[in-house]
Amino acid sequence: MNERDEYITRERRYERAKRMDVIIPAQSGWYVVTTEKREDGTKALYHEPIIAWSIFEDKEGKHCARPIRPTDEELADPYLLKSPDGKYMSGNYSFIINSLTIYKDDAEALQSLIEMQ
Repeated sequence: MNERDEYITRERRYERAKRMDVIIPAQSGWYVVTTEKREDGTKALYHEPIIAWSIFEDKEGKHCARPIRPTDEELADPYLLKSPDGKYMSGNYSFIINSLTIYKDDAEALQSLIEMQ
């Protein structure tokens, strides 16, 4: 890691620590879904469990939720969320249910992620 990257990482940590997040446990069955490249070059869905949600206010004052995963690395973009009832939905930090796009199955979710990349 070079000096610039280290500075950006420190700044990101500082910004994250300075806001007051509320952490709530996630219901079992929530996942962050991204794509992974297989050995044969095709893409597949990759599911990482969400263990908690970080609730915070964005710069515009909207309440947002950030999924927390066991690795808690930066979220890959794009990503989808998979709910406990098996629905895939696009979403970002801001969870306004009416603005979420729901995908009917794995194939549609994978196609959407590929198109967003």
